[in-house]
Amino acid sequence: MVSTAAQADLEVLLFAQKDVDRVQPYADVLRRGGADGFVLSGIDYDDPRVEFLQQRDIPFVCFGRVIDETVISVDVDGASGIQAAASHLHSLGHERIAFVGWPEGSATGDDRYAGFSSWANELGVEAHRVVRTHNDFDLARKLVPALMSDHSPTAVVCVSDTVALGVMSGLRDEGLEPGHQIAVTGFDDIPAASLCAPSLTSLRQPMDRVGALLVERLAARLTGEDAPGSVLVEPDLIVRQSTTGALKAASAEEVPLTQEGTP
Repeated sequence: MVSTAAQADLEVLLFAQKDVDRVQPYADVLRRGGADGFVLSGIDYDDPRVEFLQQRDIPFVCFGRVIDETVISVDVDGASGIQAAASHLHSLGHERIAFVGWPEGSATGDDRYAGFSSWANELGVEAHRVVRTHNDFDLARKLVPALMSDHSPTAVVCVSDTVALGVMSGLRDEGLEPGHQIAVTGFDDIPAASLCAPSLTSLRQPMDRVGALLVERLAARLTGEDAPGSVLVEPDLIVRQSTTGALKAASAEEVPLTQEGTP
């Protein structure tokens, strides 16, 4: 994002939002004359920052989607990503695939669940194998006994890497080996995904591309040009040992799908 902004002769100001009031930090920055426009992240349904900036005719773009379709946004296609993960598992022969998601009401979480639900309905796979939890390692670990007893999955698609790592830990608590007996996928491809054992199959968000698209759209708004419309960016499926077992690849390089192995 920073390099793209520099090419557009823009400076990037980062600031932490600690206030419970999500709008006040933006009001403070505007009062100090510290910004001409904003990239909003952490978007939720009916985000109050959107209306605040719209009322003041302040240029902004969103990383994440809002209800107002006139708002320009760039987002990673979580639904498509989850469908890719589920299709990968299905191609390996899994039929009993469960989904561990976040509680309803999260824009990102709901999008990822919608991907699983639509994929399952399209293929005729049981879509009721759904468990919800917060984005917490320990809570995800503790839900595994109920997940296994109620749904008996052979594979688990998780809404995030944090949840997936918790599920893998919970599977070990139950005497099951992730990647060999139960396949697991995550989302976000955090650094721990490639470092844990087994390494975690995950969906990588192409943040360099997302950042460039956001700056491109904000720059157009700042200069009065016709800004490109909203866009969804496909995440990359990074296949690792949590879905394929002990890979016997000749190198650790990623290959399409993309796949990572160990020597």
